[in-house]
Amino acid sequence: MIRSLLLFATVLTFSALPAFATAILVDGSYHEFRYQTATQDVLPCFTGPSDIPPNTNFCTASLNPSGADATSAPPWTFSGPALLFIIDVGDKGDTFSAYDNSVLLGSTTTFNNTIPNNNSCGFDIGCSIADNGYSRGTLALGAGSHSITIQIIQNALGTSGGNSFFSVSPTLASVPEPGTIALLSGGLLALGIDRLLRSKVLSA
Repeated sequence: MIRSLLLFATVLTFSALPAFATAILVDGSYHEFRYQTATQDVLPCFTGPSDIPPNTNFCTASLNPSGADATSAPPWTFSGPALLFIIDVGDKGDTFSAYDNSVLLGSTTTFNNTIPNNNSCGFDIGCSIADNGYSRGTLALGAGSHSITIQIIQNALGTSGGNSFFSVSPTLASVPEPGTIALLSGGLLALGIDRLLRSKVLSA
């Protein structure tokens, strides 16, 4: 009886875990996701209706930069301080909320959502970033382990889904400043010269 209860509890525990999860690098590269109607969690590009063949990509390839990762799946996991950046593309008006370990981090900017087919950039990430009409958000994450999920909270007028992008970059605090690097290099150089001089004195 006890063994059966333990087995049942184990099955429940594993069934409650996410079906997908991807460990990603904190390197500023872009990841693509797709979404349906608000307010649902966003989906991996390769998750679709059950009657569609597996491994079908439901996302449109990125431009500027091209080659955004379309194979990762939420929750996206990584460790350490970072900046999470989310940018809408395609039709203007989609907005998102981001969560870390199920705790709300914040939402992307909201714009007037009254113009249908308001698409000036397509899937060009650089164009969307340069156009303030596209919703975006930069959210700071501290040290520790992170598990990121994103939710669509508003659809662009006249749409019921689409694709968007996010990136995770190092924070300024986690990247040495040029001055710090110069001081460190200078200190190491001085230490090396001192050791060289000492070795010459000892060998003389």
